[in-house]
Amino acid sequence: SSSIEIDGATCTNNAALTVAGTTYGDQLYIGGVLGTISSTYYRFNNGAKFINNGKLSMNDSAEAAKVIRIGGVIGYAYNKMADHVDTSTAMCYMINTGEIYFGGSAQQHLDIGGVIGRTGTACNEVAMINTGNIKAYGKFTEKYSTGSSKNNVRVGGIIAYSANKAMTNVQCYCNIEAYTVAKSGDSYTFTSYPLVGMICGNPSKFDSGLVNNAKIGGKIATNATVENDAITPTWTELKATNYFDYIIGIREGITSYAGVDYLPNKDAVVLPNVGE
Repeated sequence: SSSIEIDGATCTNNAALTVAGTTYGDQLYIGGVLGTISSTYYRFNNGAKFINNGKLSMNDSAEAAKVIRIGGVIGYAYNKMADHVDTSTAMCYMINTGEIYFGGSAQQHLDIGGVIGRTGTACNEVAMINTGNIKAYGKFTEKYSTGSSKNNVRVGGIIAYSANKAMTNVQCYCNIEAYTVAKSGDSYTFTSYPLVGMICGNPSKFDSGLVNNAKIGGKIATNATVENDAITPTWTELKATNYFDYIIGIREGITSYAGVDYLPNKDAVVLPNVGE
């Protein structure tokens, strides 16, 4: 579509979505509300809301030949979304409360985000909230266990891979499991190759003001122990003393974050005050 306009509407999904089967071609985009939005023109007016409450699951048998992007709300937000958001009344909201499970396979790129899998442009004018837990492991990880491909597995509590120069008005309180799992005989190997951040797994822009007016909390596990084929995550709990280290998966060149606060529990998550 070349034009999409959503004026003050609330789009809500409460149903569970499960992707099973075998191969889904080169690219697979999965979202609780939209798989992908690639219009050349968007306008979100008067506090439009996109809400997903359903569980998203990609089973172990499902795979894509090249790319998989999964978001609690939108799998892939491709074009100039922020350029056409009308904030004269209020921002647009994207909210996910549903759990995300991934156990499938991708050959090149895997992006799993609590709200958006990947965004192609800035979305500073969109307030994003995620309280849905993310569990990302499966046979895909065996294909990323060595070499440069490790950086193509990205998991974010809000966005997995972002082309934003800055992200504002985001809140995330969830548990994220993301690690490679390779089994040989009775032995398991775990590595921490996925880029995992409570807000963003991998931002493509490195800026000192990358994240503003944000709040995070919860737990992250990038390793685990195995006993009798039962996988037990090795959790790191975010606290007021360490949450800074888990904002994004890559921190090169970033020296400070403005207004990133700690969320002690899920009840502390509230909609930002943006004029409603």
